[in-house]
Amino acid sequence: MATAAEIAADLVDLRAARMALAKGERIKDVWRDGRRLIFSEISMDQLNSLIRIYESDLEAATAAEAGQPRRRAIPLNWAN
Repeated sequence: MATAAEIAADLVDLRAARMALAKGERIKDVWRDGRRLIFSEISMDQLNSLIRIYESDLEAATAAEAGQPRRRAIPLNWAN
């Protein structure tokens, strides 16, 4: 499992990629010296869902490094 610092760095990169996509700076293909480079396309929805996953991973990693449980206990209330 990655550390919280690594996940936070990846999250910064993902947010920068989302901003580049929003500004129209994403390049699909480039021709140079007779060679063609094709970059994979990603949609805004895919980036947003990936960012949400990384945010949840960051919360879990931060809690694990702090020694806190991943989730709080579920209280049991019995209606009598």
